[in-house]
Amino acid sequence: MESSLLTHYLQTQIPLSQSMGLEVIEADLQTVVLSFPLERNVNHQKTGFGGSLHAAATLAAWARFHLILKDTFPNHEIVIAESHMRYLSPVMSDFSAHCTMDHIKSVDLDRFFKIVNKRRQALLNIQAEIWSSQTLCATFSGTFVAISSKATS
Repeated sequence: MESSLLTHYLQTQIPLSQSMGLEVIEADLQTVVLSFPLERNVNHQKTGFGGSLHAAATLAAWARFHLILKDTFPNHEIVIAESHMRYLSPVMSDFSAHCTMDHIKSVDLDRFFKIVNKRRQALLNIQAEIWSSQTLCATFSGTFVAISSKATS
């Protein structure tokens, strides 16, 4: 999916992303990278607000999952069931959220597709990372649920 199309999709379907200043830098079947300006996501100490960092990581993982599903299960819904964020370093400048194929285990993805084809819904664990100035600032782990209105054979 072209970056500008995914930017538009996220900003219209998840309005918070527009307020956060989201820009899709990369979006393909291997990698999703989202960029955010610090000035729209700052806390009282002039560093990245924890809630914004969590939302950015969730958006990257959600977008990655959306791209995985959009061709195989075009009529799908995605919801997050659980998430965990670990903050490693303060975000002092603009930041990005990354979700790659390295963040999803292929065995989990194979199992996911088998289950969603059989039951029309399944869970997938996805990780994402927050980077700023070449520093890993936070890690995210989330369990997402895909609900497909029609399974494939």
